[in-house]
Amino acid sequence: MKPRFGKVLAIATMALLVLSLSGCSAILGVLSAALVAPDAVIADLSGNRIADAVATLTVGGATYTKTSDSSGYVYFTGATQGAYTLTAAKTGYYFNTVSGTFSTDGQNLGTVIGSQGLGGVLINARVKDEKIGGATVTLYSGTTAVATATSADSTGVFTFATVVSSGTYTVKATKATSGTTGYAFIDKTVDVSATTTDLGNVIGFSYGTTLDASTISIVAMWTKTMDVDSHITFPNAFRYCQESITDPYATTNPATGFNVDGDSTYRGHVQSSLLGSAYTTATVASVGGTSTDTRACIQLDVDNLTGAVPETVSIREIPFDWYSHTPAYGITGDSTNKLPTTTGTTFTWLGVAEYYVNGYSVNLSNESGSDGANLIIYIVQGSSVKGKFILPDYMAVKTASVIRINLFAMKDASNTEYSFYQFVPDIRLVKDNTYKSLSIGEVPTNEVIGVEGPAR
Repeated sequence: MKPRFGKVLAIATMALLVLSLSGCSAILGVLSAALVAPDAVIADLSGNRIADAVATLTVGGATYTKTSDSSGYVYFTGATQGAYTLTAAKTGYYFNTVSGTFSTDGQNLGTVIGSQGLGGVLINARVKDEKIGGATVTLYSGTTAVATATSADSTGVFTFATVVSSGTYTVKATKATSGTTGYAFIDKTVDVSATTTDLGNVIGFSYGTTLDASTISIVAMWTKTMDVDSHITFPNAFRYCQESITDPYATTNPATGFNVDGDSTYRGHVQSSLLGSAYTTATVASVGGTSTDTRACIQLDVDNLTGAVPETVSIREIPFDWYSHTPAYGITGDSTNKLPTTTGTTFTWLGVAEYYVNGYSVNLSNESGSDGANLIIYIVQGSSVKGKFILPDYMAVKTASVIRINLFAMKDASNTEYSFYQFVPDIRLVKDNTYKSLSIGEVPTNEVIGVEGPAR
């Protein structure tokens, strides 16, 4: 009996031991599960891991901070469960915030995305080498604002402290009028990818709210590193046409010249200087009217040699005295000549100016459609961007007349006189700088732009 009892005791003891070990194992398993901390990943938009970023987890009213390892991982030991937010910080980076509910031990809390910052520079297209500081810059996805920044006062640099996903966005800027100086900006469309940090230059304009409220700027912008010259030809003396203008592209008087005293050969065009601060010695004050503005009627504000900033020409007034004459206001606006149809407003056609662009050493565009300047020309007046013109690709172009500017005197119903400018897309290619041209005619995708000058 003894041995049997001893065997039973031994078996019972072994069973207890097994049960005991099993219990210990279960207990150890529970303890092990409790020690499996939640983790997260810190990475950039391309998925590259970011080391040495300080991640901050806020959950259940408590805050935990950990530094990411060389693989971009962070582990939060001792964190309580519940709703959480998670972000990170590292010098030179901006991070988004992720959120969710921490409910399972060892749970991955997500990936915090870091970016070295989308940013650019606000430059003044009317003042050479000047940047615009203190402006509010907003990044839009469609009509939704996704990020906002403020440009630095001295450098014009702005950086969005918000991470955005890849896609197409619009950069818009605004700045309040300061004293007698106002600001206008051209919206810029940008494509953002995982590697995008530099949004480039965003173009702005300063203008005097008194003197420059009616100033028209023709702004040429291009993307290729090259020198593009712009200049204007214009009438240099008073002549006018009493005949009706049937449409902006009329091939009678507007195209061949003025009918003045039976002389139909007079064109009234002079070649303007390619360089220099002013195209004409005529000042706004010298051509009649009541203005005291001693600046040039037509002036090159910025001569751009590289494409890094725009090249800007300003038109302040028609550069000859027409006010001391008595124009025959016999033209009324309609849908064909595209002049304003305001009741009581009449016009006299004073001539044609032309806006030319020239690739100084290389073509503006090529037959292949590649490696071109990607030239865009904006018409801006005061705080308003009136429209734009685009030079077509897929043709070899070195010099071209891009815009025809019909010049008018305008009188309103109260007999107040104004200058009026009609910007018409009319691309003509200029051959070998001899100004023998090949016309490619109207560009129907561009609209005729009418701009009213100052009252005199």
